[in-house]
Amino acid sequence: MRKLPHAAAVLLAALLATPTATSQDTRPAQPFDVHGVVRQSHGLTDTDGRLLAVGGGVEASFETGRVVVTPLLGSDAPTNMPMTLQLEGILRGDETRVSVSGDAEPRRRTDQVDYRHGQGIVERYVARADGIKQSVLLERPVDGRGDLVVRLRVTTELHCAVTDHARQLDFDAGALGGVHIGGVVGIDAGGARVEGSMRFDGEHLDLVLPAAFVDGARYPLDVDPVLGGRINAGRSFSDDEIDVAYDLTNDVYGVVYQSVASATDKDIYLQYVSGAGQRQGGAIQIVANGHRSELPKIASCNAADQFLVVWQDNGSGTFDVKCRAVDVLTGTPLPPVDIAATALEETSPDVGGDSSPMVASPQCVVVWDEGMAINSCVVQLAPASSTVTNVQQLLGGAPIDNPAISRDGGTAGRYFVVFQAAPNAVDVLPIDSTGTLAGGPVSVVTGSSTLYSRPDIDGNGNHFMVVMEELEQGSMSDHDIRASHGVWTGSLQLVDTVLIESDPGIDERRPCVALMHSKYVAAWADDNAGGWTDIEATNLGIDSAARCGSEVVIAGNASRAMTNPAIVSRRSGGDLGSDLGLLANREEDLNNGNALLSARLYTTFGGGPVTSLTGTGTCGNGATAGVGAPAGVGNQNFSITLSGADPNASVAILVLNVSLQAPVPFCGTGCGGILVPQFTAQRTPTGGAAELPVPIPCLANLSGASMYAQWLVLGGPVAGSCNLVAGLRSSDAIQITFGD
Repeated sequence: MRKLPHAAAVLLAALLATPTATSQDTRPAQPFDVHGVVRQSHGLTDTDGRLLAVGGGVEASFETGRVVVTPLLGSDAPTNMPMTLQLEGILRGDETRVSVSGDAEPRRRTDQVDYRHGQGIVERYVARADGIKQSVLLERPVDGRGDLVVRLRVTTELHCAVTDHARQLDFDAGALGGVHIGGVVGIDAGGARVEGSMRFDGEHLDLVLPAAFVDGARYPLDVDPVLGGRINAGRSFSDDEIDVAYDLTNDVYGVVYQSVASATDKDIYLQYVSGAGQRQGGAIQIVANGHRSELPKIASCNAADQFLVVWQDNGSGTFDVKCRAVDVLTGTPLPPVDIAATALEETSPDVGGDSSPMVASPQCVVVWDEGMAINSCVVQLAPASSTVTNVQQLLGGAPIDNPAISRDGGTAGRYFVVFQAAPNAVDVLPIDSTGTLAGGPVSVVTGSSTLYSRPDIDGNGNHFMVVMEELEQGSMSDHDIRASHGVWTGSLQLVDTVLIESDPGIDERRPCVALMHSKYVAAWADDNAGGWTDIEATNLGIDSAARCGSEVVIAGNASRAMTNPAIVSRRSGGDLGSDLGLLANREEDLNNGNALLSARLYTTFGGGPVTSLTGTGTCGNGATAGVGAPAGVGNQNFSITLSGADPNASVAILVLNVSLQAPVPFCGTGCGGILVPQFTAQRTPTGGAAELPVPIPCLANLSGASMYAQWLVLGGPVAGSCNLVAGLRSSDAIQITFGD
């Protein structure tokens, strides 16, 4: 353990005279890993009158009399390659015994879809993590002799070899992957099971159960295969472009992402993750329409209890900007709304939410790139629909790219918008809650030779932090990460700009930033020296772009790359005193191109250990020293507490020592000892308890250092108690080690 540096000790001593509000957060310390909570996303959605199941790398769309199964082949596939399945009939041996008309309508029953074909035949589909489970339920025996055959007509561009007997079948698009059909199982009403087989003649898929089992089966009888994505070198499970929001009322994070079926078909889904870090429910379909719906962003409107998702959509031939609100409690998407749909290309939308718990007109603010301009609008949120108002141009007349907006306007109702400006600059401009320009832009970085890209921003209406890629000097491909901090003082002012990550020859990219209560957090993808990609995150000061703590690494390995991070704070969703959030990222399997999502909780304060010193406090009448918040560098809410003291005590004196000399015994054997006072502060206890705020500054050399604390409590005389003087007794002494 390092001792507290002298300069830091003096600063802490000065801070003792500056009381601030305190809070305590009992959430898990960083990093609490919930690896994979998003990757298993699957489920059934009913949006815009369309039933859709997703799971195991395939989507299944349910239409009259047929099911269309689309493998998610990823962006390497030039177009979608669906497979249509239509139940034609039930055979015994080679003779058709029951024909199916093909006009049955799909019906949702909670988490499954049923087709009731009549004559005791029910076709059923359930979304699972490993694929879409198909069941054909025969409620009564089928006349005839021989094997039982469930016959489906198959229409697809995917290739499958003709076979008379197979345990598994693959319908594929070469190296891209395809649809895998697992083994057929027959299960009767008594639980008896038998393994079946499949055959394919180029037109019909037959699911076959042996005659001996069928003849003795108890009904109803279930014929049960699983359809899932087959992954080769393609991009199945190609989930990408993640963004995250938080809703305080329901204590849930919303993780929005695009799912890539092919180069021409990208869909958008929303997955809930609970405040405790557990995947909650199945994937919620935001949009799935056969063309490119991509680059989703999400924000929380606390007063409306809604998430708002925005994206760019090329259904009209050019890209437009659309949005859709989701009722957080029920997970029900409201009707989609056009934000910008002109002949120009409207791209790169972003959305700022509102953490206010009670406002008359709940709303979000949206910005996007339109030609050579940045535009904005307000989306008014209501229980049944959303309305777009105040569409206006913020800035135009020059090349402008990649706008991003802070997640919350704060009590000031002021948002900050960052964008790439020419030449080689990144600018920030302020807008108010109506989406109207509130002042001129300020350049946070500019240079004639340095290239900047992918800026992100967060703030609270009074200050902001920007993170961006900066092309490494002398490189054409590697980037560093720069952070710039600014404030609003009637106009925007740049405070400082710091290169927070700069490893020569290493590409750091895709930065993101979130404002917690006490710090900012920046995260990025990092190509490390081992040849794979990690996610790295670090805390930044609340009033400076300098680092404020050590680095957290979400490690990849030689076969798995961690990329495309996204981070959000609970603060942006209404939990204003919180230093917690969710960090999500994409995981790419380098062996086969499979891309999944995962997430983990993040807190800015891990906090160092707090331990009681041996030989102190033995006669303190149970008085105990402690801390009221994690002992983390930069924690403005840190405090030292007293509990269990004489309830009639009138004075409590906190003694601090940063060099730890041995505690001094004061009343003989067994009476314990007191610290040598270097700094002291006084409090008036209430009911034997007291608390002294000690804001911890963002000083790098504090991490790992120790400070020692003890309370001296003045109360009435206590018979048999050891006293330094009449009525003056001590608590135990504690060692506080500062963490990140």
